[in-house]
Amino acid sequence: MLPGGGTRDFLAEGAGLLTRRWVLPVTVVLIAGLLLAALPVRDRLLEERRKSGLKELDLSKVPPLGAAGILLLGGFRGVAVDILWIRVLTLHQDRRYDEEIGLIELITRLQPYYISVWVFQAWNIAYNISVQYPSPSDQWERVKYGIDFLKRGLALNPNNGDLYFYLGLMYRDKVHQNAYFEQAMERELGENNFESAAEYFKRARELGGVQTFAPRVVDSGVFHAYLSRTQQILERAELTDNLTFPAETLRRAQTFIDKCREESEGLQKRWPADAAFELFPARIDLVLCDGWLLQVDKILASGRSSDESLARARKVLDKALAELANYRPKYQNTHSEQVIRNRTVDAYTRIPLGIVHCVRELVNAPSAGPAEWREGVRLLGRAESELNGVPPSVASYRDCVLLRAALLEWRTAIEDLIRKHELQGKPGPAGPGVEGK
Repeated sequence: MLPGGGTRDFLAEGAGLLTRRWVLPVTVVLIAGLLLAALPVRDRLLEERRKSGLKELDLSKVPPLGAAGILLLGGFRGVAVDILWIRVLTLHQDRRYDEEIGLIELITRLQPYYISVWVFQAWNIAYNISVQYPSPSDQWERVKYGIDFLKRGLALNPNNGDLYFYLGLMYRDKVHQNAYFEQAMERELGENNFESAAEYFKRARELGGVQTFAPRVVDSGVFHAYLSRTQQILERAELTDNLTFPAETLRRAQTFIDKCREESEGLQKRWPADAAFELFPARIDLVLCDGWLLQVDKILASGRSSDESLARARKVLDKALAELANYRPKYQNTHSEQVIRNRTVDAYTRIPLGIVHCVRELVNAPSAGPAEWREGVRLLGRAESELNGVPPSVASYRDCVLLRAALLEWRTAIEDLIRKHELQGKPGPAGPGVEGK
């Protein structure tokens, strides 16, 4: 019998000590055996990597936390990323967006050369997460984060055309969705969204290899960016007292019109069998007409379709119609005719559509009441008068027919709303204070 305990306790303690002494040697032997057994597999994988052109992971370019995770997880990185990916989807469904972004960051640190992760998650942040926030400033912060996210992906994968192309799309399309985004980008990043988009599209075209878009789509990205920049310059212009574009505006627009023509000529040479590119010369020639139409929208929106703004919009619309009347297509083909037809419908439906937009904001406002409803009915009557003035050749187009039906539906719905309100305000048969049925 030993002090403080029996023989059994002593033997148990001794066995535990012996076991602990053997843990490290046995573990080392097992790991060494596994590594030796894996050598043939490793050699085979290295040979496959060499044939497929895959590069070694350069940990010097990876942030410290990511490098540590890569070293610790080793071959289990793929499994870890799959688990984290599932968790990201769960957090998104639970609207826990800040935590979701944190996990997205971790995924890219574990898989810094996995292009799909950079593309999908940047898109997820800028498009899906941003719209969950009500204010434009909060949305912009997420859009900006998505842009920065893709740029970090480019820093690690500088020769990947996909990242350049998707970055161009984000600049051209997402930033253009909201005027606040465009202004914030110029104010905070010192970039114009369309001009930067053109540069990214150029780089993607030079590198090639964009996996998810046809080569002709990638090739035409620069043209679309320059055309959009031209329209942006015209839309932002403040018209003179004579309702014309300032000379400086026209000069700046002409710079990008020339770039559009150069791109269009190159596209038609590189893709002679693609009929879609035959549309581009006509679109360039009518870009000033587009500018006038955008000014019509701006005048109606800023003036809430008042009588004064409607009169100004009508004068500007006449300038757009004059552009159409003077246009002589360089190519006598169905594609140029299609562009002319589309612009003609756009011109004649611009004021009615602008009025509908203003009426929608008017009657859907939280404080809207009978006065706003009656004003909405009056404005819709003006829209119907504008549409009745459309030439018969244009009035038969499907867009005009649908718009006329929509105007009637809107006016009927608002008039019903007014009637219900008036009936509720009348005294019922039982005497004052009882609402009629």
